[in-house]
Amino acid sequence: MNQIKDILLRVKELSGATTDTAVAELWKISRQDLAHHKRRGSIPYKKVLEFCAENEYSADYLFFGIKTDSLDERIIKLEQDLKLEKRLVSEIKSMMKEIVGKV
Repeated sequence: MNQIKDILLRVKELSGATTDTAVAELWKISRQDLAHHKRRGSIPYKKVLEFCAENEYSADYLFFGIKTDSLDERIIKLEQDLKLEKRLVSEIKSMMKEIVGKV
């Protein structure tokens, strides 16, 4: 399968669109333009990227099928890492106080 067809499948999956005409509407192009891209195997990069930006979809996923965590998931992970780091720093400080107190 060529890349434009893969992208169309992913757009349909994410948006709930069921037809190429619906995807063309999402990309704000005519269905004839979309059919032309499919025939040539070309990608309307600007339209796809605008669509990603407007809907907060991952361009990595649409173009390459690479799933990434959402921004919210990444923020939660960073907050968890920060809490762990603070706890570890606190434990290290306590251990150092014990060591210094024994010397």
